[in-house]
Amino acid sequence: MTVKILLKQVREKKGLSLNDLSRLSGVSPQYLSTLEKGKKNPSLDIVDKLCKALEVQVGELLLYEADV
Repeated sequence: MTVKILLKQVREKKGLSLNDLSRLSGVSPQYLSTLEKGKKNPSLDIVDKLCKALEVQVGELLLYEADV
């Protein structure tokens, strides 16, 4: 199973810039950009911080895809 983080979509829907989300979550803008580009997978701690900052549930931030 593949996990895709929908960070950019959720962030933009909330009207936040990378710097805004960084300030709210305590996660660096550089790391957020890396996550949005799909170059890294976040730890559960980072997912928790992002969900709290974005005021969303985990299911709104992560998309689970079955591997084919």
